[in-house]
Amino acid sequence: MLEPVRLPANVGLAAAMNAGLARCDGDWIMRHDSDDLCTPDRLAVQWDYLRAHPDVDIVSSWSEEFYHDGAAPQLKASPTGHRAVVQALRWRNVLVHPTVLVRAETLRRVGGYRADYGRLEDYDLFVRLAQAGARFHVIPKVLVRVRSSTDQKKRRGGIAYCGSELRFRVACYRSGFLGLWQFLCITPLYLAFRLASGDMKRVLYRLARNEGVRA
Repeated sequence: MLEPVRLPANVGLAAAMNAGLARCDGDWIMRHDSDDLCTPDRLAVQWDYLRAHPDVDIVSSWSEEFYHDGAAPQLKASPTGHRAVVQALRWRNVLVHPTVLVRAETLRRVGGYRADYGRLEDYDLFVRLAQAGARFHVIPKVLVRVRSSTDQKKRRGGIAYCGSELRFRVACYRSGFLGLWQFLCITPLYLAFRLASGDMKRVLYRLARNEGVRA
C-alpha cells in the first residue's frame, strides 16, 4: 500500500513535488491535485496514446475549471501537436499541470521542479522540457476537472507576481527560448495582466481561452 510523503515543514510546491519525485520508481509520473477530479478514463486514454506514440515524453489534455462560488465552468483548450504546443508556450502556458503524464527519466534529466519564479514552477518546467527536446502532445478531450475559485484568480497578480513574471521572461530570453521581439511584445502584456483588477483579469482569462485552437 502506498504511503503519503510527509514533510516536516511547508517547503513550497516545487520542493514538495521534488520530494515526491525522489520516491517514485516507475517510468512515468502522473501529476494530479487532491481537490481536482479525473474522468474515469483519464489514465487509460493517456496511456493508450503513449503506447501508440513511444516518441512522446509528456502527454497532457484539455480540462474544465469548475467553481463553487457561482461562476460558470470554463473549458481550457490548447493546441495538441508538439510543434504548436512549443510555439504557444513562447506566449503563454497552454498546458494544465494537473493533467500531465510525463516520462520520469525526462523529468529528472532537466532537474525536476525549480522554485526560482514563484508560482510559475510548472511553466518553467515546460519551457525547460521543450528546450531539452522533450516531445509534447495534448489530447483534445477533457480528462480532468480542475477546482478553482474567483478569489484564486485574483491572487494570480500583484507586485510579487510581476517580479516573478519579469524574471521568468528574462530567463526565457537569455536561454534563447524567446526571441527579442517576442520578449518585448509579451513581457509588458503579462506585467499589465498581473496588475489588472480581479474583474478585468477574469475577462482576459476568458479571451485567452476562447482564442482559436490549432493542432
